[in-house]
Amino acid sequence: MTIFTDLLNLFANWPPAFIALLCGVTCGILGPFFVWRNLSFLGDALSHSSLTPLALATLIGVTPVAFLLPFNLLMALTLSFLAIRRPLNLDSYISIMFAGFLGLGLLISHFAGANGESLLEILFGNILETNSFNSFLTFSVTIAVIGHLIFWRHDLYLLLLNRDLAAVEGVRVQWHEILLMILLAIVVTIGIKLMGTVLLTSLIVTPTVVARVFAKNLRSLLILASFLGAIFAVVGVGLAQKYSLPASGTVATFCLFSFLVSLRFKPQIN
Repeated sequence: MTIFTDLLNLFANWPPAFIALLCGVTCGILGPFFVWRNLSFLGDALSHSSLTPLALATLIGVTPVAFLLPFNLLMALTLSFLAIRRPLNLDSYISIMFAGFLGLGLLISHFAGANGESLLEILFGNILETNSFNSFLTFSVTIAVIGHLIFWRHDLYLLLLNRDLAAVEGVRVQWHEILLMILLAIVVTIGIKLMGTVLLTSLIVTPTVVARVFAKNLRSLLILASFLGAIFAVVGVGLAQKYSLPASGTVATFCLFSFLVSLRFKPQIN
């Protein structure tokens, strides 16, 4: 216990901008694997559904991650199963699930007696009140995601390039897709502290969409998307701290502004 406490102390007092940078990198580098294949709504499903475990944690009085991480992992496995077994109706199932869990979360929040301020923090995040455990978790997830992508870079590149080609080349497509969903669930878990359940998708999707304007190939798309994710998060949080603005709203607005500017240019890759 002392070793773990000492480890957490290493992550104490980390500036919010650095935590935002880690969140931005992980969201940005995972984005292409979902946006490129028109699956960006999966991030919506996970982030919006997260209101239910967050509300349960508030009701019972435990740390949010105790409910949030298992719930998101279960959701990731469920969505992966539906994507494999019933792909034609996947968008309908996801719409029902994330709207239903969002509504259930609101009901639980009501019974938990959550006031407007605490509910707003759940919906829109509050990275300015991060603690050493959140910092440690964010750092660990960032290392795990980057390490996974580097270790399986050949298989994942083929999967991103062409799913059928990857299968022909012997890549375990379904296994990698399930792992990517699990990674997305974990990233959503840490990203909610920055962006909340409502606005997190903007940090997953926007870096990839903007990166397509400048990237020459898929490898450069991955690198540029992670870089832009970090820029969007750090600039947004920096502006929020300087002008006393909501961090998640500032990040999402900066993402929107960058996207609108990128519309003036033709994407390098389609």
